[in-house]
Amino acid sequence: MLLTSNRARTCWSCHCLCCFYFRILQASENCNSGKGYTGCKGSTLRFWQRSQNSTTLLCFCRILHTKLSKTAKDFTAQLCIHNQEAKIMAVPPTYVDLGKSARDVFTKGYGFGLIKLDLKTKSENGLEFTSTGSANTETSKVAGSLETKYKWSEHGLTFTEKWNTDNTLGTEITLEDQLAKGLKLTFDSSFSPNTGKKSGKIKTGYKCDHINLGCDVHYDINGTAIHGAAVVGYEGWLAGYQMTFEAGRNRITQSNFAVGYKTDEFQLHTNVNDGTEFGGSIYQKVNDQLETAVNLAWTAGNSNTRFGIAAKYQIDPDASFTAKVNNSSLVGLGYTQTLKPGIKLTLSALLDGKNINAGGHKLGLGLEFQA
Repeated sequence: MLLTSNRARTCWSCHCLCCFYFRILQASENCNSGKGYTGCKGSTLRFWQRSQNSTTLLCFCRILHTKLSKTAKDFTAQLCIHNQEAKIMAVPPTYVDLGKSARDVFTKGYGFGLIKLDLKTKSENGLEFTSTGSANTETSKVAGSLETKYKWSEHGLTFTEKWNTDNTLGTEITLEDQLAKGLKLTFDSSFSPNTGKKSGKIKTGYKCDHINLGCDVHYDINGTAIHGAAVVGYEGWLAGYQMTFEAGRNRITQSNFAVGYKTDEFQLHTNVNDGTEFGGSIYQKVNDQLETAVNLAWTAGNSNTRFGIAAKYQIDPDASFTAKVNNSSLVGLGYTQTLKPGIKLTLSALLDGKNINAGGHKLGLGLEFQA
């Protein structure tokens, strides 16, 4: 009786192991073949029912274990290769977005000296409306803008109309991934009825593995200017060049160069502008709640160095706190709170650390509605 009980216990244990191994094995094989996980569908159970002793099942378990180990190793190797390829083949950012993560820590969540209201809505047919209004607490100047955007996804088209309180009208048409994959064309024009000033831009951008290129032609009353930029990336390393050529002067008026390294949690960026302005920044995501950044800049022929550190702490999914300080003892504080879905409040303050009691500090208030 005891022997029968032990045999039954062994058979049931082997059955559980067989089910476990068979499920993982089939999941691995289906994952390799791109079919996804489908389950064992009772194959192991039927095998166990046909088996009469635990020895057969134990042998079956060992066979499955051997095959599973090889399949799992192959699958892990393929997964590592895919991850490496995804990292290597990632498209680098545009030149203006180099070092963006560090800049965002320094700039987002602040609105010193402004009372700002943002409203974003979207209609059922996909038409987006964005209106912004702000009042400067020092000059009492009020500014506002209105933007409408419509995306025709089927044809890769985006139509944008803009207006601001300076009475400047703007129209932008963008065509993306239609003529060639990765190619983006933008036609941008602006017109001021008060002054009669007109300007136009033709922007082109192309991105693919390891490369991000851009070339803009700007027409206005001052003449024609060509802005070009290129960024190359390989295994996290980035290098970029940006230039401006003015046809009226027949010479290059801007020449910038940047080098950096980027991962998901760490970014390093250095740049040289026109051979006289030097800058660098470091961004690190310490954990899911804390982000830190450091920037440094100086000008050739000037001994003054500009230095700053900043941090952002995500208190909870609805609230965040930001702080920054520079070598001039200017301290910036910001607090952002989501009052309810679609309503966000931002409070900020800029304090002069050298003259705390003298006054002159700046406060900011922002309110954003999104529906």
